[in-house]
Amino acid sequence: MAKVEFHDRADEFRIVIKGRFSDASVGEVAGVCSTHLGERTRPRLAVDITNLTGYDQAGRKLLEELYHHGTTIAAGTPRALGFLYEISTGVGARPDMLRAAKSKPGSRKAAGAYGRASATG
Repeated sequence: MAKVEFHDRADEFRIVIKGRFSDASVGEVAGVCSTHLGERTRPRLAVDITNLTGYDQAGRKLLEELYHHGTTIAAGTPRALGFLYEISTGVGARPDMLRAAKSKPGSRKAAGAYGRASATG
């Protein structure tokens, strides 16, 4: 199960997900997001999946819903960018992302290049 952190700042409400996003952690994040998105005066919502290791069907569905609602998804590693690609497109990760994740774990250069591509697509 994932470890979830909540950071409530003046300009942003950030949710950091570490580990496998499933079970109770999905329910916890869904409840917090529902409350946050229901308040018009709240700052923007961001979800950081940089340290995400995987998710179950409910976890992926929630992340897809948040993404399509306009939530900012932060992904700072090749693996996280693969998850972002899955979340944003509804398909599996691109093979080149998986190769980058295997050959250069934690590579900031690879993460930056894919981050720009994902942000524009």
